[in-house]
Amino acid sequence: KHKTILTILDCGALLRTKGIRKKILTLLWFNLPVKKSRFVTVISEATKRHLLSVVHCDSSKIKVIYVPISQDFQHVKQEFNRDKPLILQIGAAPNKNLTRLIRAVKDIDCKLLLIGQLTKENLELLTLFNVEYENHVAIPFSDVIKHYHRCDMLYFASTYEGFGMPILEAQAVGRPVITSNVASMPEVGGDSVHYVNPLDVKEIRDGIKRLTIDDDYRNKLISKGLKNIKRFNQEVIANQYKDLYDRIIEEANNQK
Repeated sequence: KHKTILTILDCGALLRTKGIRKKILTLLWFNLPVKKSRFVTVISEATKRHLLSVVHCDSSKIKVIYVPISQDFQHVKQEFNRDKPLILQIGAAPNKNLTRLIRAVKDIDCKLLLIGQLTKENLELLTLFNVEYENHVAIPFSDVIKHYHRCDMLYFASTYEGFGMPILEAQAVGRPVITSNVASMPEVGGDSVHYVNPLDVKEIRDGIKRLTIDDDYRNKLISKGLKNIKRFNQEVIANQYKDLYDRIIEEANNQK
């Protein structure tokens, strides 16, 4: 108990369950593990707030340590396709908000690059609105990186995220990002992304149009994004974990 660090990525499971199942999950996945740990690390302030609404503990026990970005993502210059931008979407789970993206681009000349297993509803909407798209499922990590290189912008306006790594991955390769103004996304994006209400199709549509036609705005976000990712350097994050482990070791030695 005094030498354990627990990491909780998000509390999303509790949003997808109800009744007795939710109570069991809360007890076994959150309350008891937190109680039996010296520290709990979470990957965003948003996750910390959500966790504290679920468990009863001193807030100082919960430490926010962000997720480091992989060094496999490197800046690759590409001329933006204003005539027909390629919009990348990572993930197709309900929280990824893909249905609103499809509705938003129904009158925009673009192509969607969708990574993840599409639902029947997704496919029906793509057909109904005659949206051009390309879909890839269960592809290797190296191919995911290639698709970041290919795209003109990233859409990541999720309704819920514990962190939002695709925001940083797109910024690292030099692509502008549209993301949500809720949950953890503002923490990750800072002032380097275009924010939208994830429930507002018009805001999403307007965001895509602005990134497409406003060269100065788009280039400014790309430049800010390359600066933003420095906060998530692997060495910076690793040292934060090391400091926490060192503190536990020091406490243990003092108790001897």
